[in-house]
Amino acid sequence: MIIQLGDAEFWNDKSLSEKKAMIPIFSEQIKYLEELVPNFRIISAVVHLDEKSPHAHIIGIPIGSGYTRGMNKQVAKTKVFTQESLRVLQEKMHAKAEQDMASHPEIFSGESIKEIEKGRNSDWSKEFFIRQKAEKAEAIDAHLATVTSKVTAYENTLTTLNEQVEKRIQDMVESEAQKDFLKLAFLENPKTPLGKLVSQAWKRFKLWWDEHKRKGVEQRTRESVLGKLEMLKNAVDDEPKSSSLPLRHKQSELE
Repeated sequence: MIIQLGDAEFWNDKSLSEKKAMIPIFSEQIKYLEELVPNFRIISAVVHLDEKSPHAHIIGIPIGSGYTRGMNKQVAKTKVFTQESLRVLQEKMHAKAEQDMASHPEIFSGESIKEIEKGRNSDWSKEFFIRQKAEKAEAIDAHLATVTSKVTAYENTLTTLNEQVEKRIQDMVESEAQKDFLKLAFLENPKTPLGKLVSQAWKRFKLWWDEHKRKGVEQRTRESVLGKLEMLKNAVDDEPKSSSLPLRHKQSELE
């Protein structure tokens, strides 16, 4: 139940004591509601005096009787409230509010209550409520699936990056190991047993390589280098020759 006045500034101009004077009026409204709908058991009624229009929020339980299955009395919204009964109830409560305002000119002098708005009452059936919840659940599931897909993609990307980083770290570590090995391999007089082992292994490998690999590698390298030099030489020879003489030669001809 909400009482809305036509001019919001009216309520802002009221003192605290004048606002509190509204509470007995709301009490009368609640008693009248109980008379109109005796099967609606009110369990909470909270008056709001700190907003633009004074109003009360009422919570209750609609109770129906005469049930043959289960308890004789059960929660029964559809038995207590219908769109037509809500429309009539709203009209009667509206008329009661106008009457109470007229009875208290010291508070409401020159004020009028807001007109009833059509189409504000709605009766949600159990099926409609379930369908609404199901649609919301489907929307949440679809959103969750999208978010899960994105999270999975991010996790895969992160896994790939971690693998690449780990490989790079291991490559750097391996490079350091090779540097340390080469340092030991080229020592002339290694002092440690490991240095001696690596140095001897390198010398043996070098002897084998010189005997079996050097000649072929040297030949291929020579052919490659000489081939490139020949290509450069041919490119220079193919450049067009300039017909102009050097400056020194021109000066000699003029003399």
